[in-house]
Amino acid sequence: MDQYKAGFVALVGQPNAGKSSFVNHFVGERVGIVTPKPQTTRKSVQGIYTSSKGQIIFIDAPGRVKPSSTGLNGFLEKELESAIKEADVLLAILNLDAPSVKEVGQIISLCEQAKKSWIPVISKVDLKKYRHRIDIIKNLLPKRPFLFSVKKSLDKECEGLLQQIFKCLPPSPGPLYGEEIFTTQNLRDWSAEIIRETCFECLKQEIPYLLDVRIQRFAEHDRKKPYVLAEVVLGKEKHKPIVIGSEAKKIKEIGLKARQKIERCLGKSIYLELHVKVQKNWFKNPFWLKELGYV
Repeated sequence: MDQYKAGFVALVGQPNAGKSSFVNHFVGERVGIVTPKPQTTRKSVQGIYTSSKGQIIFIDAPGRVKPSSTGLNGFLEKELESAIKEADVLLAILNLDAPSVKEVGQIISLCEQAKKSWIPVISKVDLKKYRHRIDIIKNLLPKRPFLFSVKKSLDKECEGLLQQIFKCLPPSPGPLYGEEIFTTQNLRDWSAEIIRETCFECLKQEIPYLLDVRIQRFAEHDRKKPYVLAEVVLGKEKHKPIVIGSEAKKIKEIGLKARQKIERCLGKSIYLELHVKVQKNWFKNPFWLKELGYV
């Protein structure tokens, strides 16, 4: 019988490379939020895959951003650095629709410089418009990559990638987390992320990227059904009418869709109340960065 393996695998890639979709696909549960917008993932999220062979703790880290030592971008950079440092293995998620092949090369260099075992994965290979880039990216790599698509990849292809990951992980006497656990996120933080995801979806091209969500109250047992009070925090006053909408239609739409998502995952009804707050330049304010969990 093969030796049991367990360890941490960090996903390294550009913003919107498909890292969260990758983790959700392999874990088989909704771990990280997914939108077509860059920088959807701001805080590292762990998704846990467990089998008879071992346990893989995927670290879905923020995409690589322009280096900065302060504010939100400074936090995103540190989250990525921390994920790389913590991981036993790195997965280079190289998306075909990256703004340029040069940026793909930067991710490859980042993984090589880490001096750790790493596995290249070319993502979004279902995008016909960019398929000519597959050979270009392969020529940048010192090793054979895995090709991956959430929509097209077959079980056999996914199993091959999992086997390669297990080969690189260290031996373990047993799982690092309980076999029934699929994420280390608590329900409160997960709900905030679902609400933020819904804001991104409902606001479409008008999306104010300087938006976050703070859960003010999460009461599971003191009412007939769980009560969630959340605050949509905006960085600029001019974003407030966009988020609220005419006759409050937009914020009601966000609340309805977010509530339905949370209920589907919980398997029960909840009461969700949303407020909108403007906190000018929260993304540069140390107090508000800490208040929103960016520490």
